Order: sequence, then C-alpha cells, then structure tokens
Amino acid sequence: MWSLTKLEGTSLNIAITCASGAGFMLFGYDQGFFGGILTNTAFLNEFNNPGATMRGQIVALYDVGCMMGCLVSMYYGDMLGRKPETAEASRRGALIVFQLVMNIGGISLTNWMNYGFTFIPGTEVSWRFPIAFQIFFALVTVSLVWFLPESPRWLVQRGRTDEASVIIARLRAKPTHDPNVLAEIQMLDAAVALEMEEQHGVTVKEIFSGGKQQTLRRILLGMGTQFMQQMGGTNVVATYLPVVLTASFSLSARVALIVSATVSIWLMIWGAMCALVIDSVGRRKLMLYGAAAESICFALIAAGLAVNTNPTLIMAIAFIYLYYTAYGLSFLSIPFIYPAEINSQRMRNTGTSWSTMTNWALAYLVISVTPVGIQNIGWKYYLIYAITNAVFVPLVYFFYVETKKPSLE
Repeated sequence: MWSLTKLEGTSLNIAITCASGAGFMLFGYDQGFFGGILTNTAFLNEFNNPGATMRGQIVALYDVGCMMGCLVSMYYGDMLGRKPETAEASRRGALIVFQLVMNIGGISLTNWMNYGFTFIPGTEVSWRFPIAFQIFFALVTVSLVWFLPESPRWLVQRGRTDEASVIIARLRAKPTHDPNVLAEIQMLDAAVALEMEEQHGVTVKEIFSGGKQQTLRRILLGMGTQFMQQMGGTNVVATYLPVVLTASFSLSARVALIVSATVSIWLMIWGAMCALVIDSVGRRKLMLYGAAAESICFALIAAGLAVNTNPTLIMAIAFIYLYYTAYGLSFLSIPFIYPAEINSQRMRNTGTSWSTMTNWALAYLVISVTPVGIQNIGWKYYLIYAITNAVFVPLVYFFYVETKKPSLE
C-alpha cells in the first residue's frame, strides 16, 4: 500500500517542500488578511471603528505572538528537532525560495478572499470566515509533517547516526552503503564533533564571544538580513497595501483589494524567478541590487504622492509593482536563507532564532507605526524607507560575505 513513509528521492523532497510550503502559506495568510479586513466596514463597526493607533496594535499583536514562538524555538528547537532541514546544498536556495513564494501565495489568497467578500458587505461572515480559514493550512501542515523524516543533521547531533544514514539514503534515493551517502554522513559527523567538542550547551558568553568562529559576527549578520527586510518597508506594502491604497491613493476598498491581489501575484512571479538565480548570482549581489532598487522605488512612490495628480499617482502605483520586483528577487527569501548558512552547526538554532525574532520585533514596530505615519505625515512616511534602503547598500557591500553553494557543514 502506498504510504508517505515510503517516499524517497525527488518524491520525498517534494513532500517535505509541500509540508513546509503549507506552513509558509499559513504564515503569508496570517500576514495579509488583517490588511484587507481593516477596510471591511462590518469588522470596523463590530470593534467600534478603532483609530490608527489601535488598528496598528490589532495587526501587530500577531508579531508579538511570533516573537514568543521564536523564544520557545531558541530554547527547545534542538531538543524537539526540525523536520525540513534536509535540502542538498545545490538546491537549498531554490527550495527555500519556493517556500517563500508559498508565503506570498497566502497573502494573495487572503486578498482575493477579502475582495470576494466585498460583494456581501455589512455581514459578519465577510470577516469571520477569513479569520477561521487559517486552520486549513495548519491542519495540512500537521498532517504532512507527521509522516516526514527527521533532519539528519539533528539526528547526528543526538548521536543517532544510523537513523541519519537511512534518512539521507532515502532523500538521495540511494542505498545506505553508497559512497555519496557515506561521505555525507562522515561530513555531518565531523562537523558536529568539531562544534560540540567543548560543551553541549550554548551559553550566553559563547554567543557574545569572538574567537576563531566569530560567533557574534555571524549572528549579527544573520539578524542584519532580517533587519534589512523589515526596515526596507516590506510590511508597509505586504500587510497594509489595501489600507495604503485607500488612505494614500484614495482608491475604493474594492479596487484597493484588486490591486493588492494582483500585486501579490506579481510578487509570486518574481519570487519564483529568484529561485532561478539565487544559487548562481549569489545572496550578496542580490541584496546589493535589491536594496538600491527598493530605495529608488520608495523615493518615486513618495514623489508621486507628494505631487498628487492622476499621472503621478499612477506612476506611484507602478513603482509599487517595481518595488515588489526588486524585493521578490532579493529580500523576500535571502533573510530566511542567510542566517542558517552563515552560522555554524552548533550555533544554527540560536542564530536563526535570534534572526527570526529580529524579524518579528521589527515587523511589530513597522506594523504598529504605519497607520499612524500615513495619517500624520502622509507621503513623507514613504521617504523613510527610501533612506533606509539606501543605507543598506554600503552595509551589504562592506560587511556581508557570499554563502552560496557550500553545504551547511
């Protein structure tokens, strides 16, 4: 009888990617649905038409929960394991990019769903159903992950080398005695032995130390990618685009949701294109070009809103699409790849947890202040992100190293 537990090779890798992708769709759906619901009059009436500050907190509290999850992962991730850490070095970037495209797919879905419910305005179902629908992606993820193999790296770290060998053989569709499988196991053994030889627990002192492995520098570089993603303005447009389009561009709620949905599809396309170039062009160059292009786009969006004529507003909307082109090819995916690649095996869970916590902390900040910023300073608010992106260009150039191709060991 066919079973998920008997998959191997390409089919097993596809199953792992789909399980992770479903989780990322949930991630994207959660990010996107409140931006649309905040244009829903039934929802706003139900909660007594909250002001800009309260709207920011309604959306941003999601990020507080995510920060708490990162803290739990930091302390219990090594104990519990991590199912999807199984990609080969040659395909790692492309597979992670695919997962981030699924994230944008979740945002796109919620925009189209919110648009559909504009045809039954004033009803509770128009905002209650989108909130309840989140459970679908959670159930899919839990159902698939239950049958998937554990991370070979984590198993080796726990001394379960024989199990890791069997899983690597399944992932590569080769027997356990194949030379490539044996070589990969030996590499894992050597990497874990080297990094765990002194002690088993990661200490605060070790996190803030330098030494040969430059631990603190690695952690800060990983956190920096997440800092650049959030302070580059992604959540201004990803989370709040329907609100931005109604408040800054004076579009109707329905038209704003249509534009938001098409923009998210545009981002999915360019996010998918990133999978074709990320392992050849490299992470560093894409961040350099991406930050420069994002800075130009935000500057021209602000200029179009400042002039405030029909042609300049159309130009500003066009540059939202171009912003997503640059973002999809760079900071959509790289902040979720780079921290795992730059940190050592021993510090990977700690480093990626701190990086992701940085993402959520700054997402909370940006999401909290965006409604207030748009309300109080209008087009000048978008200039902030033109400036931050411009600053990121020399930051990447002088401090970031390339991490493409080498294995995680």
